[in-house]
Amino acid sequence: MRSDVPGLRLFLYCVLELIKEQKKETCAFVEDNISKGIATVLYNKYTNTFNKCDFDHDKCKSIDEHFKTLIGIGDGKESTYFCEENDGIFLILKLALNEIY
Repeated sequence: MRSDVPGLRLFLYCVLELIKEQKKETCAFVEDNISKGIATVLYNKYTNTFNKCDFDHDKCKSIDEHFKTLIGIGDGKESTYFCEENDGIFLILKLALNEIY
């Protein structure tokens, strides 16, 4: 995983916490919000979860920029990542895992 993205690991821990809390988003939601800043959108929607994980909102900008650079988002090809329509939270993790070198 790229270590030059401040807060990315903690952000992904927060995403895992969303899964633990059985939160659901669609792939369309993720695709629509990648360009708006997915970390910021999720932080604003699930502030309590992110605060519980000690995630600082100031880290959202670098994470948003990182996700905006990922290929294959916003083109309706979530099946490339073996996601079904209601697997948006999983799609975020799979995108991040795809970046591990």
